[in-house]
Amino acid sequence: HTMTGTATVRGGTFEVTGDTSYAILAGEFAETNIEGEPVYIIHKACNLFSAVGYGGKAVLSEDVVLTEDSYAIDVYANVTIDLNGHNMTLSDSVTVLEGVTLTIEGEGEVSANEDCVFMTEVGAQIVVNGGTFADNIFQDGCNVADNRE
Repeated sequence: HTMTGTATVRGGTFEVTGDTSYAILAGEFAETNIEGEPVYIIHKACNLFSAVGYGGKAVLSEDVVLTEDSYAIDVYANVTIDLNGHNMTLSDSVTVLEGVTLTIEGEGEVSANEDCVFMTEVGAQIVVNGGTFADNIFQDGCNVADNRE
């Protein structure tokens, strides 16, 4: 059976395309767009790690604080983070891996503890379409396209 349109997934496992399956834990990912890339509603910090691994769009539903117990974030797949009026605080660095694009949009603030920065590998890019960022949050030489007006 093939499904088209938008579905809200609240638990279980579903197949997006081919042999690509995403396990959904109850309450962890609140919504997925079956027609395109997944849309993750982020309501706790650990969900952000999953979103940057699978790709798609991550929409913050509350402020996200990555604590000192968190690990550095490696962005493995093209992902858009929609701040959605919320703030994101990093306790470690974010590295966008080769060939991957991280897009940040929406209203909200992105800040970090001392020495935490966004970094890009060769061929990677960060696209900034929204948000307010702490000074010096992008590492020198970081490939950033700032499209904010």
